[in-house]
Amino acid sequence: MGNRKSGRLFRYLIPSYIKGGPKGKSLIHQAFVKYGVSSFSLIILERCEVSALTVQEQFWIDLLAPAYNILASAKSSIGYIHSQETLAKMTGPRPYYKPTAEQNAALAARARARVYTQEDRDKVSAREGHAIFAYDQQYKFLGHYASINKAKLALGVTLHTVTIQKRMRESVNRTNVSNMIWSHTPLPYV
Repeated sequence: MGNRKSGRLFRYLIPSYIKGGPKGKSLIHQAFVKYGVSSFSLIILERCEVSALTVQEQFWIDLLAPAYNILASAKSSIGYIHSQETLAKMTGPRPYYKPTAEQNAALAARARARVYTQEDRDKVSAREGHAIFAYDQQYKFLGHYASINKAKLALGVTLHTVTIQKRMRESVNRTNVSNMIWSHTPLPYV
């Protein structure tokens, strides 16, 4: 076995890891929990050069057809079909993943260096913005905008977004910001 695989195997032997609850559909982990670690033994079948490792691993998989090996081929997941439940888990949150400080720093650096196109900004605005309906003092409809910032840009308003939000909460359906009526919903009487 390579270092990565043997490291994972020895992790299975740590009592706190075994008692820590289910680890997906790992057959070996489920067997350790069900039968206990003392019911298993670790045997080194062959020593070989790293360059021959995959070939020899495949030889032993083919010869022994181990029950706890979910993959049909060595060092590859070719031929293994994930269940719909497993696929759903892989696309969701990862409860056992805790990034290191270095990983967090690298993610933060990438986020700071990211350049957003106008198309990206429009998608975020449509997805997370709050639709704004703008009217003049006589309740004439001025426009519907995907967000406050889009409305500010289109109508030439220079007030801060937070100020507009605050004024909208304080005086709904009255002239409240830059002699306009701003609302998150269309006015029913217009």
